[in-house]
Amino acid sequence: MRRPGSRAREDRLVPSPRFRLRSRLALLRIAVGITATCLAAGCSTLIPDDTADGTRVENRRPSVRITAGAATADSVGIDYKVDFRWHGVDDDGLVAFYQYAIDDTVSENAWHDTTSFSSLFRLKATRSDSDGQALYDWHTFFVRAIDNEFGVSSSDFRTFNAKTIAPSSRITFPDVRSSEAPELLRTFVVRWEGDDLDSSRPDRKPVYYEYKLIAVGSPLEPDEVIRTKLHEAENLLLDTLRVGLKTAWIRVPESQRSLLLRELPIAASLCFAVRAVDEAGAIEQNLTRGRNFIAFNVRAANVAPFVTISEASIGTNEFPLGGDAEGFWTVSVPAGRPLRFRWTGDASAYGSLPGNSNYGLDLADPSDETIRDPRGIGGWIGWGRWAGNQEPFTFPASDGEATHVLIVKMRDISDAVSSERICKIRIKVVVFTFDKFALVVDDARFGANPSDLTHDAFLRQNFLARAPQLGQVDNFGLFGDGASEISVRTPRDLPLDLVSRYQHIFWSTHFNTFATQETGLHRTEISNARLSAYLGAGGRLFIFGSQLSSHLVGQELGLFGYPKAPPNNEIGASPEPGYVEESFLWKFLHYRTYVVGVPNRGDVSVEQQHASGLIGCRSLHPAYPDLLLDPAKFQPERLLDCGSDPNTCRYEGGTKEWEGLEGTLATTVTEAGLDSLYAARTFNRHWDAHAGRGVFIQSATDGAICAQRYESTLADTLSGSAQGRTILFAFQPYFFAPSGLFDAGVAAVNWLVTGKDN
Repeated sequence: MRRPGSRAREDRLVPSPRFRLRSRLALLRIAVGITATCLAAGCSTLIPDDTADGTRVENRRPSVRITAGAATADSVGIDYKVDFRWHGVDDDGLVAFYQYAIDDTVSENAWHDTTSFSSLFRLKATRSDSDGQALYDWHTFFVRAIDNEFGVSSSDFRTFNAKTIAPSSRITFPDVRSSEAPELLRTFVVRWEGDDLDSSRPDRKPVYYEYKLIAVGSPLEPDEVIRTKLHEAENLLLDTLRVGLKTAWIRVPESQRSLLLRELPIAASLCFAVRAVDEAGAIEQNLTRGRNFIAFNVRAANVAPFVTISEASIGTNEFPLGGDAEGFWTVSVPAGRPLRFRWTGDASAYGSLPGNSNYGLDLADPSDETIRDPRGIGGWIGWGRWAGNQEPFTFPASDGEATHVLIVKMRDISDAVSSERICKIRIKVVVFTFDKFALVVDDARFGANPSDLTHDAFLRQNFLARAPQLGQVDNFGLFGDGASEISVRTPRDLPLDLVSRYQHIFWSTHFNTFATQETGLHRTEISNARLSAYLGAGGRLFIFGSQLSSHLVGQELGLFGYPKAPPNNEIGASPEPGYVEESFLWKFLHYRTYVVGVPNRGDVSVEQQHASGLIGCRSLHPAYPDLLLDPAKFQPERLLDCGSDPNTCRYEGGTKEWEGLEGTLATTVTEAGLDSLYAARTFNRHWDAHAGRGVFIQSATDGAICAQRYESTLADTLSGSAQGRTILFAFQPYFFAPSGLFDAGVAAVNWLVTGKDN
């Protein structure tokens, strides 16, 4: 390359034969065009007379001037993408075309023809500055004009320092930043991403990546030592018979962003690095541990993926964490229901990925994989990329109380037997006879106000009064019966063979913190998936009571914070992210948005909490009346805790025993089969001691949907996810006036039994 500002010998060049040929062809095209135009216009003066004589006038060379692009030769540099523009003039003819060159003007293919007056050039910038954040290269751009008699103009030129921001890359998998000396298996996958902030590509991505694997003394070696080795040590991924530099990096296109490393030497200490290359040819300069290089030891430990297996009507279990002492996940399923198990693996804990899986149902000899069956019944289906059973398993009612065993095996990408995870599922078939009308499940425990007896009698006489008129109603107390409920710490088991006999279940829940070890809903559904199985078999559920979702997330005692986020959402740094798509709330109760109530998480004011108490339910359906709190049980505007100081006063406000789905008062059905029944009316006031009265404050939860119902659609049936009817009242009925509540209960029971609102 010449010095900045130097000028090549292009003005003294004699046009080569190849140059003359290109020029003649270009001029021939121009002449043909002009002649055709003039003939069409009747011109005759362009063709000279053969008898004319005289002295030939010497051709005057054209001139050219760069009009835009690279206006400065400052060493600070300009962007490597330069839009050059130029203009040429020929006083005694015309400019046929232009030629441009970059840096080199003397080699055979240095000059490039163009008829354009501008072009965007992407120049190389490969020399790093001191910190590696930017890269530079000096360039000189030349342009010259060629006229119709092959006259070549003097070149105009610009010398400039092209600059680019260094591209960057990062290893996204495996993530070993938490360990100073990570250990990875002999076979694992590396994944990476990259960015090029000043790229002309819309996605702002590099055009290439380069990677390298080297041997190091120890992962604990200083970063500077490892960086030096990355530049100087041999690349272990290069072919050992390769001719050429053994320290070279391997370059791949941007579309390749992963690499499978296989059969690495046991007990070796290695380092893998990746770096980005942009369209200016700039190579990422900075190599940082944990970002674009990882140093690790290779181990030969026998580890296996974690495997999560789920079935829509049963629930989810993670192996090896779930299951009994024998490693079995025991489930009860209704006869006649197609079962579609799905599974996923996770081997990220040791830097690998899930690989092939194999499964078989009711295997005579699970150790003999030579016994095969294309359906995976009575024999292994064979190793492959299975994500679930290919054909649904269906157990007929004639099986009676039979028990079946499904075994699923999964390996990581090494496909080694030592990486095999064995998952065993014991499937107990239950025949749902539905030979009884209804069962009331009492999962509500109260103390003194009201007592359990008072609460239960209120439900029978008001809210559920319609049910005994339609059929026999039995009772099952999860914490016993009568006054003794409050003293029982652990709920009883609700057997599926009992549940399977009832056409309808009325589930009443209320959490009391006194000496409770587990909520009834948690034990029945989260631990045993009994309600999922019941609804999956076509049973019908009316569930009501306090803070329902809180019983169905978290551990044994639930999580009673609000708001709760729907799937794929987070609320800041909340310790309670919410519910997931595999949950009972999502699949069967059809929760879809944020679950709100009296807020008690995050930056929430006391005034907002007071304003969010529930004082009524506004009907969104003509079959259901508006509901108001019973003034004998709740007086929202009554002042409490006043004493002698009005500053300590507060309103009793509304009840906290409620929740709703974030929404509006509009009766909008957000999902086929789903009806909104009630919207929350919140207190919307707080006591202001300075004003000596209540002050309006809009509750953020006002208008939330606090009652809804769902009936399966044809689409559910076709997808295998049909369920029995569900109706949900997400508030405590006891606190509401009996008149409206009675009518609401009648409407709810009628619809649950008949599917009609009459």
